[in-house]
Amino acid sequence: MKFFFFCIFFFAITLFANPIVSFSATPAFSGQELFLKLDEIGKNGNWMRLDTLSIIDPSVSKILKKNKGFLAVWALESPMVKSKVAVLSKKGKSEVLAFYEIEAFDAKPEPLSVHEKLYPENILTDFNGVSTNEFVHKDDSDLKLKINDSGLYFSYTKRDKTPLRFDTKFSTLTFEEKAKVVEEYRDFFIYEYALMLRAFVQSTSGIFNWQSWHWYLPNWNKKYLISKEEIHAILSSGYPPAMFRLFFVKTSRNVLIEMRTDGNGYYEMDVRLP
Repeated sequence: MKFFFFCIFFFAITLFANPIVSFSATPAFSGQELFLKLDEIGKNGNWMRLDTLSIIDPSVSKILKKNKGFLAVWALESPMVKSKVAVLSKKGKSEVLAFYEIEAFDAKPEPLSVHEKLYPENILTDFNGVSTNEFVHKDDSDLKLKINDSGLYFSYTKRDKTPLRFDTKFSTLTFEEKAKVVEEYRDFFIYEYALMLRAFVQSTSGIFNWQSWHWYLPNWNKKYLISKEEIHAILSSGYPPAMFRLFFVKTSRNVLIEMRTDGNGYYEMDVRLP
């Protein structure tokens, strides 16, 4: 009986330790080829690049031990497909892109923090400088970053054809109607939060202790996201704020991290240093 269970355990470990599929290119993948393969296997899901300076899930660490000297790693967390990890590595004169399936991203939630030392070569990999402290994203000039002694300040503009409508008659609604409106606002803000993660968090590295996918997980972010009670209070005031604060945390080192939206396609993220 013990032997039987050992065989099952060994089979499970082996199954998840080996790639489900891999591709090779000599001498290397072009950028277009690389992302076409990611989209093909991920069903156009949101692949997020691993930040080697941040928390690495045990399930991902096991894969990296089999791919020492990797060039890049991406992770996919999506309700549409099983969680996946893609590893790009050099094998002889070729590059190999290997895909693995994992049961889950299994790191235990930790409080969000900012690294004590921030290195421009990590933060600005995908940005071009326009002045000594102002930068724009290489692929989207509407994504901007300012850096100074007090912190990092991101902004992004993507105007919405259907901007958020502020309900000035909220106070006159029934209890059930108010609950429904608050839920609709909450859903809208979660969508806006995901957009900001793609723009701000996934365009940089070397800033936070969380991996990009940790920001999406409720057991990691629930303490920091705007609550239904906060939305109810805003609507009850009868006056729309200039900006809605969707995410806020004060870290153990007194760094303030804040994400805001005007509800009409303008977004900001501040990382204010003490």
